Amino acid sequence: MIDIRPARADDIVPIVALMRAEGMCLQDLNYEYLSPPVLVAVTDGRIVGVISALLGQPVAYMATLVVDSSAHLGRGRIGELLIHCMETWLRALGCTAWAAFFVDGGDLQHLLPHWPGAIGREKGQQWVKAL
Repeated sequence: MIDIRPARADDIVPIVALMRAEGMCLQDLNYEYLSPPVLVAVTDGRIVGVISALLGQPVAYMATLVVDSSAHLGRGRIGELLIHCMETWLRALGCTAWAAFFVDGGDLQHLLPHWPGAIGREKGQQWVKAL
């Protein structure tokens, strides 16, 4: 079973370990704090995914989506759950749309082309969705 919940202060070490393992950390940055909202996917007491957003009006930006590549539950499923839950949070916070940029090979690149309502921009690698 996968639980999605808001990240807590004591989650930062396993979140950063996951981000480093998946090649999503810059070497010289201090990752002692991640700006909310940050949600984590947890299974068997282990963090297997994380998503964060930068709040804005009218558009929030999906800042991070990282899923443990060794998670036996499937990266796509965990990523989908994290995005769905973040969309719910963003709506509750008054955001009316979100946008995301992705890097080649990242989790967002695989999910967004099939995400209901998400529209790929012709230039660059940006996706937007009204909430």
